[in-house]
Amino acid sequence: MTITIKLTASSSNKGVSFNSYMKSYFKDFSFEGWPYILGGSGEFKGTQIVLLDNMNGRNTKTIVLDGRSIAYDLGKHVVSGSLTTVRLGTLGDSYKSSGEFAEDSAGRITNISAQVQMSGLAIAGTEFHSLVSGLMGGVGSSHKANPAVLNAALADEAHNLVGSSGSDTYTGTRFSDRITGNAGNDALLGANGNDRIKGDVGNDRLTGGAGADDLWGGAGADSFIFKAVAESTVKTAGRDTIFDFSAAQNDKIHLSSIDANALKGGNQAFEFIGTLAFSGQAGELRYEKKASDTYIYGDVNGDRVADLAIHLDDPVDLLRSYFVL
Repeated sequence: MTITIKLTASSSNKGVSFNSYMKSYFKDFSFEGWPYILGGSGEFKGTQIVLLDNMNGRNTKTIVLDGRSIAYDLGKHVVSGSLTTVRLGTLGDSYKSSGEFAEDSAGRITNISAQVQMSGLAIAGTEFHSLVSGLMGGVGSSHKANPAVLNAALADEAHNLVGSSGSDTYTGTRFSDRITGNAGNDALLGANGNDRIKGDVGNDRLTGGAGADDLWGGAGADSFIFKAVAESTVKTAGRDTIFDFSAAQNDKIHLSSIDANALKGGNQAFEFIGTLAFSGQAGELRYEKKASDTYIYGDVNGDRVADLAIHLDDPVDLLRSYFVL
């Protein structure tokens, strides 16, 4: 199963920092009142649960849980059913001046100002009950939301991220994620797994992390960032591929975080030697063009054998200025 995460920004200049947003959103979410179960024939049956923070008009924090066969047992105080989608945001256009929120013809809330939507979830049974209870703050006086069950579900599956029109920040999972930044100057990190990362429009920063990652910068001056030799290895199982490196768009390959000389203390910079062979000096960076591909190699210990390898899916005559060393 793959969880699809969609980010929404209110303007072209403001994006969503997903990981930070998830922490801050729940940190001060204090559930108020009673959970609304909507979209059903009875008051305690439906397809949607709505949880509201302290009422603050259009800016009221809102959690919408969409699913199937949702019901609340008054006698056992148990929520049953299954969850497929979670939306986080504020009431926005759903807020009514009477202090209530608007519903559609099916009796569900639809027009919240969602910043994050997570779909493709499959949470049911006791896990679903625990999730609702946690988001309500459980039993007691604090009523502070505890998203532990939701966070665990998100961390246990690969993500398909679709960014907003703003400048988003996102860090992936240990699985093989698909990440698309869309518009804005996005900062996208794949973490572990064999990720597919697309910056799309904007001056994006792409970091594959561990695994054999596929990277597309898209339009704009993009930065392809490598922070360790292990993030793009000589073996194909761990080697990253950049599919659209463009010097004309001022794309850069960043290697400055890598210590290019393992024989010295500190962080040494690579020396770019073009297409020359390794000389036996630690810290040399070279490249080779092979038919329709280009390979970048780095030697960090001076044994004339590459320790770092990056694949460009085009024949490129590389220059020192294309790198940040």
